Amino acid sequence: MQDLLDTTVVEGLIHGIGRGDPALLRTVVDMFTKSGPEKSREIRESFERGDSQGFAQAVHFLKGSAGTLGALRVRTDCERIEGIDPMDRAAELPELLDTLDQHLTESLQALEDLLSQQE
Repeated sequence: MQDLLDTTVVEGLIHGIGRGDPALLRTVVDMFTKSGPEKSREIRESFERGDSQGFAQAVHFLKGSAGTLGALRVRTDCERIEGIDPMDRAAELPELLDTLDQHLTESLQALEDLLSQQE
């Protein structure tokens, strides 16, 4: 889990937001559970229709959300994807997007597991 989640960020959330209001921490994670997969779909759909601006905005949004919650692999994947022009290097993107989806699923599960331990 060390390379999946940034434990320093997660611990800060647990002892910061979670300590003051565990329900607020749950709300924040629930928002990411909803918005993360939505943004991932938006990234893929923007790529498929050739919408470079929508692609860049969705990747940037997901990168920021992942960083806030300590989803290290998701953030790293987004940084890697952000550095690619989807129109110039389109052949590379499907595999990277599949990896992003996998890491997002794993990160969401890891965050849920940590929250369950706190409740």
